[in-house]
Amino acid sequence: MQTYARLMLHPGEVLRIDGDETLELVCENGEFWITANSGEDHHLHTGESTSCTSGRIVLEGHGTLLVRPLICYANSYSRWLRRGSLSRLSLRPAPSRTQKGI
Repeated sequence: MQTYARLMLHPGEVLRIDGDETLELVCENGEFWITANSGEDHHLHTGESTSCTSGRIVLEGHGTLLVRPLICYANSYSRWLRRGSLSRLSLRPAPSRTQKGI
């Protein structure tokens, strides 16, 4: 069994994810622009995926995005499940672009 989060964003919505683990982001439908804490930018369309290291990730776009841990080895997966990393995943609306100073 694998634990994951499925996020639905509407046009114009922005979401920030603070993760403890490297995450795989899969665009199930729609289109997403992703900026990772390392400054990497990704543009995903339906069926495309990318991985982002732990830290802050900012998502913008519309559609459905699957967020799950990037599992390289079965042993690391079992450690991840025991620690419950996805339960510590912090999802917050990003500040509005119309706010002063942004």
